[in-house]
Amino acid sequence: MGTLSTPGTLKILVIGAEELDKIVTAGVQQPYYIIECGKQRSRSKPCLQNGTNPHWNTAHKFELLDETAAVAVIKDEMTKGIIAEGLIDLSRCGDTAVTPCQAVVECCT
Repeated sequence: MGTLSTPGTLKILVIGAEELDKIVTAGVQQPYYIIECGKQRSRSKPCLQNGTNPHWNTAHKFELLDETAAVAVIKDEMTKGIIAEGLIDLSRCGDTAVTPCQAVVECCT
């Protein structure tokens, strides 16, 4: 992964996720995500509908020093079980990227 050349503010817009595994056996899956970038952490509200294809359309801001990646984890609100996880490569900032956890994100400095 590359390194960002200067410190700054990173904005990550999480639009949604597609075709997530269903980990809830009874009831409705209510996915939410956590993004960690360096020592900073941000959490979404749970998506109460479309448990395997959630939409959040939520932006998060992080102050960057020398971070090269952010970690994204999608969990279920009721069970707290992990549905998916992956890395957001910050060297691709400015691009639209699909992380290994299938969340579509846009990031820009």
